Amino acid sequence: MKRHRILVVEDDIALSNMYRVALCFAGFDATVAHDGLTALMAIESEPPELIVLDLALPQLHGAVILSELAAKPETAGIPVIVVTGSDISEAVLQATAILRKPCAPELLLTAIEQRLSTS
Repeated sequence: MKRHRILVVEDDIALSNMYRVALCFAGFDATVAHDGLTALMAIESEPPELIVLDLALPQLHGAVILSELAAKPETAGIPVIVVTGSDISEAVLQATAILRKPCAPELLLTAIEQRLSTS
């Protein structure tokens, strides 16, 4: 069975580790980027099948990442689940789903499974 590749973009190390471990236990191949610039480089080198994205990130804000993804045909179709405690702006409307922090791993897993089953 194929393991879906998911990129978690979260600067809170404890939270990103919790999401990564939960995703791995659920059978996903999960990697983490702790800032926006690293995330864009990871996406460019090996596009994931889904991205879990915080908005308030060092280097590049999550809204910039959403705009960059939407601007390129090769990344425009990647589902993005925003998990944030930040105020939701117009730029976030490009996201596939929006979850508010604190977000339990079970809720995130449900959102991911729904998005991957429809893509």
